[in-house]
Amino acid sequence: VAAVHRNLYGLTDIRFEKFDPELITADLPDVVFFALPHGQAMELVPQLPSGLRVIDLSGDFRLNDMDEFEQFYGQKHTAAVCQQDFVYG
Repeated sequence: VAAVHRNLYGLTDIRFEKFDPELITADLPDVVFFALPHGQAMELVPQLPSGLRVIDLSGDFRLNDMDEFEQFYGQKHTAAVCQQDFVYG
C-alpha cells in the first residue's frame, strides 16, 4: 500500500492483494469494499458468498431499474439478479 500511497510509508505493512473469491469464502470478512472502474464490480459480486455486505463505490449497483442502467451507462447489467440486494445511499 505504501508503494502507491507514499504518505503511508513506514506506517503500515499491509499489502494490496489480487481479488480471490475463495479467500473471502474461507475467511469471511464483515464487509467488502469495491472501488473499481465501472463495470468490474458487477462481474465480481456474483462470485461472493451470499449475505456478505458489499459497499461498491462505482455506479454498478446505483440504479434499480435495469433499463435506466442501460440507458445511462450504455451497457447491460451482468448481475441484475444481485441488484435487488443493494441499497443506494
